[in-house]
Amino acid sequence: MADTITTPAGFTITPEADGTYRICDPHRHCLKINTLWEAQQRVQWAEVHHQDLGQRDRARGGGQAP
Repeated sequence: MADTITTPAGFTITPEADGTYRICDPHRHCLKINTLWEAQQRVQWAEVHHQDLGQRDRARGGGQAP
């Protein structure tokens, strides 16, 4: 699908046909997110903290989001 956003740090946000968003870090760790706002927040957090996607969830003791 078109319209993929790529940040200067190499993260991507891609809209999916079902209305969700797929976000990926430069190491190809990806998450499926329900809203663009949440996708942007997750990417921003990962970039600010120099972490791969899912690190926030693992740091909280949880698993990686679906």
